[in-house]
Amino acid sequence: MTEGGKYYEEPCRQEFLIDDNFVYLGKTLKIVIPQTVLLISMALKLNPGTEKNKGKDSGAPSLLKHFRGHRDTILGIDFHPNLPQLVSCGADEHITIWNYQQETRALRYEGHRGKVHGVQFSKGGDLMVSGGEDETIRIWVPTVKGEVRSFRGHSSKIRSVCFNPVTTGIVASGSNDKTIKLWSIDRTSGQRQTEKTNGVNRNKIGSFIKSFFNIHTNWVRSVRFSSDGNMLVSASDDNSMCVLDMRSYKCVSKIQSHLGTPLFSDFNPCAGHYIGTATTDQCFAIHDLRKNQLVQVYQKLHTGAVNQFAFHPSGDYAVTVAEDANIKILDLVEGRPIYTLHGPREALYAVAFSKDGSLLATAGKDKELLIWEPSLVPYNAGEAEKENGAELLDSPVSSVSGTLSNLSRSSSGLGMGKHGRFDESLGATSKSSSPGPS
Repeated sequence: MTEGGKYYEEPCRQEFLIDDNFVYLGKTLKIVIPQTVLLISMALKLNPGTEKNKGKDSGAPSLLKHFRGHRDTILGIDFHPNLPQLVSCGADEHITIWNYQQETRALRYEGHRGKVHGVQFSKGGDLMVSGGEDETIRIWVPTVKGEVRSFRGHSSKIRSVCFNPVTTGIVASGSNDKTIKLWSIDRTSGQRQTEKTNGVNRNKIGSFIKSFFNIHTNWVRSVRFSSDGNMLVSASDDNSMCVLDMRSYKCVSKIQSHLGTPLFSDFNPCAGHYIGTATTDQCFAIHDLRKNQLVQVYQKLHTGAVNQFAFHPSGDYAVTVAEDANIKILDLVEGRPIYTLHGPREALYAVAFSKDGSLLATAGKDKELLIWEPSLVPYNAGEAEKENGAELLDSPVSSVSGTLSNLSRSSSGLGMGKHGRFDESLGATSKSSSPGPS
C-alpha cells in the first residue's frame, strides 16, 4: 500500500440474522411481503387484482447472504462487473471487498480520513474510485497489494464519485462545495510519470479536467453517467437535477424538483432519456428528458426519505431504499410497486444490482450488507407489443377507472398517465430536512 493507504485481511463472515422475522433452516430465507397498495404514474391508485398484476417475475425475492464487518454505517456499495465480489464503504473510513461465492477473507482498505461516501468499480473492474469527507478522491487497485493514489480538487466533503462506463479513464465527483469535477485517470502513464510533492516523488495517476461552477447553489448529493458515457446527471440540495453534456461540457437540462430535495439521480440503463430520482418527500419519480416532463411518480412510497435507488440492468425495474429501513421493488413497465422486503432494522443508504441483474445488495445504518436474489425477469418488448397491439408510450393508465389499459411493456416505454403531464398540485409539498449522515 502506498501514499497513506493501509490494507487489512480479515475473515469474511456470513451471518444470517435470526429473530421474529427469520427462521434459519440452512436454506434461502424468504422474507418478502407482496405490496398490496398499487401506485402508478400521476399518483393514481389501482385496485390489487388478477395474476397479471403480480408482475413479470419468476418467484418471490429471497435473501442469500448476510455480511458483517463494518464498524459504522455503510454508505456505498457496488458489484464487481466480472468477479463474484462486492465493494462497500462507510462511516468507519474503510473500504471492504467481499467475495459472495466463496468463504474467503474479505479485503479491507484504509486511507481516507473521515466517512467514505462513495465507491465504484471501473468498467473492467481493475480499478476502484472512492471519495469522502477528507476531500480526496482515491483510485485503488482492488488486489491484495492494494495500490492507491489520491488527488485533491474539492474544498469540502465529496458526496459522490463514479467512473464513465465507456471511457474508464474519466471520473466524475460531486461535493458539498457545490461543484462537479471531472478527472482523467491514466493508470499506464501514471506508472511512468512522477511529480515531486514535499520532496517526495509520487506517481501521477490522475489529472484535473474541468470543474462545473454555477450549476448548483447547494450541496451536490450524487453524480452518475449515462450508459453511453455522453451525459452526466447530478442531484443537489438546491432542489434541482442537472444534465450535463460531456461533449460540450454544457448543462442541457435543469430539472426542478417539486417532490422534495433530490438525494440521488441516475439514468435508466436501457432508455437514457429517462432519469430516476429519489427524494426526501418519500417519493421516487421518473422524468422524460425528451418531453421535459415527469412521467411516473410514486408518492409516499416509503415512510421516510428515499435515500437511493438502483435500476435493474434491463431498465424494467427499480429498487428503492429509505430511512424507514424498507426495500421496495418497482415494476416500471406496469408502473407500480410489486414487493416490499423487510429485514434491515435501521435506515438504508445504499443499493446496487449485479451486472446481470441476478443479485441485489442493500446496506445502511445497521452496518450489515445483505445480498438478495430478486428473481426479476425482464419484459420482452416484441411479445408485449404483439400482445397488446399498442405502440410504446401510447398505452394509457385510465384516469377515470383507475385500471391498466394496454400498457406498453418495454424499458423504453414506461407506463405514463393518460395526459402524460405532471400535475404540480400532486407534488407541491413542504420541503423535508435532509436525512442521512451529515
